[in-house]
This record gives sequence, structure tokens and C-alpha cells, in this order.
Amino acid sequence: MIRVGTVVVTVAVLLLGGTATVHAQRDTNRGEYRREALTLDRASRVELPPWVTWVGLLSTATLGAVLVWSLVDTFEAREDVRLTGTEAQRRAFEESRRNTLGLAAGTAGAGLATLLIATLATDWGGDLEASASASANHAYVSLRLRL
Repeated sequence: MIRVGTVVVTVAVLLLGGTATVHAQRDTNRGEYRREALTLDRASRVELPPWVTWVGLLSTATLGAVLVWSLVDTFEAREDVRLTGTEAQRRAFEESRRNTLGLAAGTAGAGLATLLIATLATDWGGDLEASASASANHAYVSLRLRL
């Protein structure tokens, strides 16, 4: 079974020009595979300046603030429908609900794009190390930037 997160990271690494190398070794005592840390064999073709990441963070925060405002508006519209229940209020609630869902999807997309740009495409002027491990009980991701 292929997990969505693995596909997203793999596609992002391939699009940005890196190649991922993961070596697995069978541990016969525990019945599971041990993997070494994920490393990029070569630098990314895209080396964006850090201000691009900061703009992404600001955009994500702005979308998040608008999302909170939209949620409050949607909850108020829901209460209006619950109290009086006119057709106009019901339509206003449905429109507000659709807008809020769109804002939530946009905010999540902006956050994911900012994370990928910050970790895979931004030239921070240092060495970025990434490692990840997973088992049936937990998952661990580590990013370390050496300046």
C-alpha cells in the first residue's frame, strides 16, 4: 500500500531535482526493516532566497486569520438558521460554509507549499539534514539546519 505522504515527498524531491536514497536492511531478530537516514544526493536545482519562505509564512498566517473570521461568520449563520430557519438564511449559511471549506483547503495548501519550499527549495546558506523513521507505534521526522 502506498501512502499519500510518501508520494507527495517523493514527487516534491523529484520535481525539485534531488534524488532520494534509502537503504533498507532486514533485522531478523525483530522482524522489521531498518532504514538509514534519507539524504539528497545533490543540491536542488531551485535555490530560492529565504524571503520567499517568509512571504509564504506571512501568506499562510493571513489565510489562517481570514479562516478564523470565516468560521465565526459560519457559526453565526448556523445559529440564525437554527433559531428562525428562513430559506434566505439557509442559503446564506450554505454559501458561508462553502467559502469556509474553500478557505480551509487554501490555507492547508499554502501551508504545505510553504513547508516544501522551506525544506527543499530555499537556500538557507547552510547544510540541511533530514531524517525520518517510522514503526507501527510511532513516526519521527527531524530537520536540522547547520549555519
